[in-house]
Amino acid sequence: MRTRNLVLSVMTLLLFTSFAYAQVSGVIVDDFGPVTGAIVTVDETGVSTETNDVGAFSINATVGNNLTVMNPNTLAEKHFPVTGMNLGELRLGDAAIGLGDVITLGYSTTTDEAFTGTADVIDSKQIEKKNVSDISKALAGESAGVVVVTGTGQPGSESSIRIRGIGSVNGSTAPLY
Repeated sequence: MRTRNLVLSVMTLLLFTSFAYAQVSGVIVDDFGPVTGAIVTVDETGVSTETNDVGAFSINATVGNNLTVMNPNTLAEKHFPVTGMNLGELRLGDAAIGLGDVITLGYSTTTDEAFTGTADVIDSKQIEKKNVSDISKALAGESAGVVVVTGTGQPGSESSIRIRGIGSVNGSTAPLY
């Protein structure tokens, strides 16, 4: 009798544990369509997954859990409650951090608040107003410290761009842009 109760208790426990977590699925979208590579994390367990090429994901969670979704395109996070096993479309909407607030430094990025140097933005509207055949010539005079040096003057010859002068003795003096 005692063994039978123990076996029933263990089976009941296993039955409830198997129903505790189930596959929750959905599709992450923003204003431009499905978000590929978004990170979906269950806040209570820390388990994460990534959306596929059509923005779909599937993760172990229960009703009442919360999901945090990070958009890799805008670095924004949004939270969603788990209300069922199929969440449908989860819309990210406006980004908390827009691309205008991200500064690219060589091979890394930082936010506007964390950046301690000098940065300037050349808007595409400024460049569109110029009638030039080469992007390097369109940058001339648009920002302090940016100097465009024309090579030979021949039509089709390449120009070189110097930002704040020559900063390296042994390395390349060409900027990374």
